[in-house]
Amino acid sequence: MPYYNQNTTPLWRSVKEKCDNNNLWLNVFSELIGGDMAQLISNFDPSKHARTKCACPVHGGKTGKAYGLLKHSAQSGASVCNSCGIFSNGFDTIMAWTNWEFKTAVKYIAATKTVGLIQSNSTYLGPTTPKPEWKAPEIDWEAEKRKHERNLKYFEEAYSLESNQGQLAWHYFGNRGIDLSKIAPKNIKRFFGDVKLHTKMPYWAYVWDHDTGKLAEKPVMIAKLPALLSWIRNPKGQKSNLHVTYLTEDGFKATDFLWQQWCDVSDIDPDEIPASFRKKFAPDTKKIAIFH
Repeated sequence: MPYYNQNTTPLWRSVKEKCDNNNLWLNVFSELIGGDMAQLISNFDPSKHARTKCACPVHGGKTGKAYGLLKHSAQSGASVCNSCGIFSNGFDTIMAWTNWEFKTAVKYIAATKTVGLIQSNSTYLGPTTPKPEWKAPEIDWEAEKRKHERNLKYFEEAYSLESNQGQLAWHYFGNRGIDLSKIAPKNIKRFFGDVKLHTKMPYWAYVWDHDTGKLAEKPVMIAKLPALLSWIRNPKGQKSNLHVTYLTEDGFKATDFLWQQWCDVSDIDPDEIPASFRKKFAPDTKKIAIFH
């Protein structure tokens, strides 16, 4: 087998084109990953996203079922985690499972029997840093109880969407093109019971620490804003957490306002930093966990 000529098309591009065009990514995963990935591949269904799930290779997850393949995984190599988001191509997926850097991943993929673009000088025996067996994390039930009590308190303080104070929620949904009056009557009662409007919801964030050059270790409250509170229920219908969407007074997500507040508290001029910094560190207008 001839060695790959580095003076022609970049190796990574040739690997991607061959795997994408011939739907080879699952074969590559079988050669390089195995383990839980083999189970995902055996149950792969190109008509359904994440038919079978396993623990995320990056962070594990609380249930061991956070990660899965997508309908187009054979062609794109993409995969998805409920928390980490989408690993958008086969390289990202391989790197998540093996901890390899991009160049290393490209060479191992190119040397597989499936791809066969280069010869391997060594016998591949699996990832250089095997993933530890997933174990369910220990749950601090006292902390979970305090969080649930805090969520109940916030929800109790909030106003019904049918009240005068709750009208801001209607503006928010209207700005998104959603007409609440058209929700089926059998669903509207449950909706109003699980969704309320808090007029002064605290927003806690990790601000920038100039002494360390990174985010501070403890969050601080940077604002109190109107917020849409929505209960998240588990499969048994029990209230498990509270989803919070922070709003402006005119019914839009408070994205720019929170960014400005975060910069003010962090003593940062938003006009002097690159967009990539904001993308990485800007506070989110939506939250699941509420810090206190």
